[in-house]
Amino acid sequence: MLIYKTTNMVEGKDYGKIYIGQKPTMETEEQLLKSAYYGSSKQLKADIEEFGKEHFKREVIDHASTKEELNEKETKWNIFYDSRNPEVGYNIALKAYPFFTGCTHTDETRKNMSEVHKDPSVETRKKMSESAKNRSEETRKKMSEAQKGKKHSDDTKKKIGVANKGKKRSVAQNIKNSERQKGKCHRPMSDETKRKISEAKKGKKRGPMSEEQKQKISEAQKGKKRHPRSEETKRKISETKKGCTAWNKGLTKETDERVKRNYTKNYNIQ
Repeated sequence: MLIYKTTNMVEGKDYGKIYIGQKPTMETEEQLLKSAYYGSSKQLKADIEEFGKEHFKREVIDHASTKEELNEKETKWNIFYDSRNPEVGYNIALKAYPFFTGCTHTDETRKNMSEVHKDPSVETRKKMSESAKNRSEETRKKMSEAQKGKKHSDDTKKKIGVANKGKKRSVAQNIKNSERQKGKCHRPMSDETKRKISEAKKGKKRGPMSEEQKQKISEAQKGKKRHPRSEETKRKISETKKGCTAWNKGLTKETDERVKRNYTKNYNIQ
């Protein structure tokens, strides 16, 4: 966790103007400089947009080990530099807390924030990606620990489901996801996890697929190259099928509609 200072280096009336901020997810100045973040001040962002990032200097001025200590140090440095003075700095609030604590956004503000984040630009996506890549192992560990034990409410799950309905990943996105997973060592499921999954599926019956679903699956599989099965895989499949009776054993296309349909499809018979 660190406290940083952004300084305006543009010659003119605002030369030397500063912004004091905090980054709870960063530990080193190297991480800070690799990120695209300079501060949350609207005026600071406007100046950066006008003059360019190369005219603004960032540096780490303090560190903290807890969020409370971080907030206290941010307040201390704001007072030390008098960064709330419009002639000196870009800061508006003296401290990060409790300035925003307990504040609630209006429905209109929430809607505007939602619209802004719905479709970020390519540049914004790139910045977000770069920022995530530069996280230290310590930061990743802290983020992981913070999420442990958290569960989505049923209402949130429902909203996520509705938001994702009808969304389709592009071929490029599927390739990216595939590449991202390569080489990762996924932990095997524990017996407890397997038991929970089994319990959750008990009593659930999946109805027969509609023709539309079958068509979609068929279209999705077209053009895909299947890797040849290894001898080990073939052996395992053979072992699991021993003692099983084929679903179409004893059936013919004259006596069973499913056999007739498969026969017609496989041999292109109209």
